[in-house]
Amino acid sequence: MGQASKPNSGDNEDSRRQEKEREQEREREREQDREHERERRREEHTPPVVVVVTDGGSSQVDSSESSAVRDSIDADGNITSYAHSSMPVATPSDVPEGTWVGASFESGLVDQTTYYGIRSFALRIGGFVTKDVRVDLEAEGAWAPIQTTNGLSNSIDGVALFGLDLRADWFITPPYTFLGLYLFGGMGYHYMGWSYRNPIIANDGTGDVIASDGIEGLNIFAGAGFNLVQTRGFQLGIEARPGIALWIGQTDQGYTNNTFSPLWYFRVGPSVMIRF
Repeated sequence: MGQASKPNSGDNEDSRRQEKEREQEREREREQDREHERERRREEHTPPVVVVVTDGGSSQVDSSESSAVRDSIDADGNITSYAHSSMPVATPSDVPEGTWVGASFESGLVDQTTYYGIRSFALRIGGFVTKDVRVDLEAEGAWAPIQTTNGLSNSIDGVALFGLDLRADWFITPPYTFLGLYLFGGMGYHYMGWSYRNPIIANDGTGDVIASDGIEGLNIFAGAGFNLVQTRGFQLGIEARPGIALWIGQTDQGYTNNTFSPLWYFRVGPSVMIRF
């Protein structure tokens, strides 16, 4: 009987080696296909350049964006994340935006027995210049009646005051909390006018009849406010305002001011502001 031939171990090793080489070749082809797919997807999602606007107004280019996009593509070519935008990205500002418009009504006392007191109405418009400071332009009108026990009441009933002030409000608490506390101060031009009960005759030889007169001055004030309701677009509260009005030495009609001394006052009243 003939003997069965034994398997050749060398042939088996050659077969395994060839099979392994073929598998490696197929893996290289698959890797090339995956690389082509990644390249195609990169072209579809071109890495953007992100411009970051800093607080100082300068811009910086974020060079890490490209690597972030590559890292988001897995081994199979799938994009797992794409967190950035191709549009310029600005850091959010802490300064509240918008124009604020409002009004206030105040009533109070003066330091002179000449007047019964003082009542005022004001309109304001302004906006925030920092995250906690708002600057407003304030137009004001006020009325101070003369006491009947004062001799001046024989000549005039009272004085009307008109002013244009620039004021700044500093919010001690965040301006968007429901309740808020702030300090304020300002100064501006004021005018005080009056009408005579009985017109007077000018003593300058012209014989002109003078029915009214007025005087200019400087108004300076400071105070505190408390907002009972305070949101991003609405503020309602109460203010306390001490101040002084300083008058120049001559009236509009050319008379020396020896009647109206500096007017100290203290007023309290509601205030409302709305953002547009």
